[in-house]
Amino acid sequence: MAFDYRGPNASYNEGGLLVAPTDGGVYGIFDLNNKCIYVGSADNIRQRMEWHIRGWSDQSACIICHLPSYFTWETGKEIVGPISLRESELIVLYKRMIPPQAYCNTDAGL
Repeated sequence: MAFDYRGPNASYNEGGLLVAPTDGGVYGIFDLNNKCIYVGSADNIRQRMEWHIRGWSDQSACIICHLPSYFTWETGKEIVGPISLRESELIVLYKRMIPPQAYCNTDAGL
């Protein structure tokens, strides 16, 4: 199951960091057309999003190329099972969509 578009989300900018959780979990970064750009996981979602937004992550250049609009998340409290398993499920799901998404996830094994 993909991210719930009605679930929590925030603008992909410094202001969006204010509402991002400090909990661990998985997150997805999307463009204006609700296409998934990147799926990741972190022990602290807010801190990880700060790294992406400020251009400090290895994925930042790819993410910026795809014009991110917002990000969404699921915290560990909402995920049944290991966070890493949920992250892998989401990457595979978005990579198998037509057309494929999760453009900046290069290690999905597909």
